[in-house]
Amino acid sequence: MIQKSIRLSSTLMTLFHLTNMNVCAVGRSGMVIASHESHVPSEGSIPLQTQSFRLLSEAAFQHPERCHFHTNKAGFTFAASIFDEETAIIAGPFFIQMPDISTLHTPFQLDETFIRDLPLMSEAKQKSLANILHQSHALQQAPISFIEHHDIPDQKADAFAESANVELVNLRYKLNNEMMRAIEHGDDQRLIEIRKESGILFDFSERFPNRPVRATKNMMIILNTTFRIAADRGGVPPFLLHQLSEKFALAIERIDSINTLTKLSESMGIEYCALVKENELSRFSQLIQRALRYLHVHFKDPFNGQEIADSLNTHPSHLSRQFKKETNMTMTAYLQKLRIKEAKRLLKKEHSSIDWIAGSVGFEDASYFARVFKKITGQTPSDWRNDRNLEQSETFNG
Repeated sequence: MIQKSIRLSSTLMTLFHLTNMNVCAVGRSGMVIASHESHVPSEGSIPLQTQSFRLLSEAAFQHPERCHFHTNKAGFTFAASIFDEETAIIAGPFFIQMPDISTLHTPFQLDETFIRDLPLMSEAKQKSLANILHQSHALQQAPISFIEHHDIPDQKADAFAESANVELVNLRYKLNNEMMRAIEHGDDQRLIEIRKESGILFDFSERFPNRPVRATKNMMIILNTTFRIAADRGGVPPFLLHQLSEKFALAIERIDSINTLTKLSESMGIEYCALVKENELSRFSQLIQRALRYLHVHFKDPFNGQEIADSLNTHPSHLSRQFKKETNMTMTAYLQKLRIKEAKRLLKKEHSSIDWIAGSVGFEDASYFARVFKKITGQTPSDWRNDRNLEQSETFNG
C-alpha cells in the first residue's frame, strides 16, 4: 500500500511539473484521492469540476484502453486515463479554444485571472497529453547522469538541426503520399491506419500561436485539397468532386469547435474513399470514361446523342451500344440519374420552387421531372424536400 502511494505521488508530481496543470488521482466514484494544483478553482466552479471528475472516472474504468476528454459548460476541459484498477488520473482544467466569457452560461462568477492562467491546448498538445496520461501507470524515476559540456561548432549544430528537419519533412511527404494512394483506391481502412500512424506529425499550430481553431482549419483546408486531387486520380468525375470538396470547404469555415473539426476531419477521408469506390471510371474503356465525363459536365444541357458522339469522334450507334454494355443502362437513363441527384441536393439546400429546380437541372417540363423523380427515388419532389430523415448529401451510385 505504501509502495503504491509512493508510486502514485511520484507520478502525479511528474505529470504536474511536465504539464503545468492541475493533476488529480481519483477513485471509482470520482472523489479526489491526491492532487497537485497550481490553478485553484473558484468555489462556484467546484460542483462542475466534481461532475466532470465523476463522468471521466466512470469512462476511464469502463474503457481503460482509451484516454478520455470532457469539456463542461464553463468551457473547462479535463483529460483522464486509468492508473490502476482502483485509480484514475485526471489533468486539467485547460482550454481547447478560448471561451467568450460574455456568452458562457454558468451558475458562478468566472475569475478572469484564473482563465488567463489556464493553458490553451492545440490538437497536437491534446494528443501528446493523452499519450502521457495513458502511460502514467508505467512512469517511474529514471536514473540521471550529467554530461560535461563540450562545444559543438555552429556549422555542425546547424547541419544536425537541418538534417532533423529534412527527416521530418520527408516523413510527412511519405505519409501524405500514402494517404493519397489510399484515397485514390477508395481504401478507407488503410486511410484510417495512416491517420493513426501519423499522430501529430501534421500539426502546424506553431504557425498560429494561441489560435488553435485557425490552425486546425488551415490544416483541414490543405487536407481537403489533397483528398480532392487523390480522388480525381481515382477517376471520380469533376462534377462530383466539386460537390464534395465544396461541402467540406463550407463546413470547415462554419465550424468553430476543435472537437467538431476533428470529427469532420475523420469523416472527410471516409467520404472521399466512398466517392472513389462508387464512381471510379477506371473499370470502363477509354471511350466510356470520356462519355461519362462529358455527361457529368453537360448533364443540364438537352440530350443530343449525335453531338456527344461527334465530340468523342465516334458513331452514335457504337457509343450507345458500348455505353449500355459497360454501364448496364442507356445514356438517357444515366443522364436522368445525374439530374435527379442534383435535384435532390437542391431540394434540400434551396428554397426555390420545384418548377425552378426542374429547369435548373435540365428538365423543360416540371410534370415530367416529377414523374422521373418518383420513379428513381420512390418519392415526389415535395415529399423528398420535407423528409427530415433523408441525408442532405448522397453519393451517386452509377
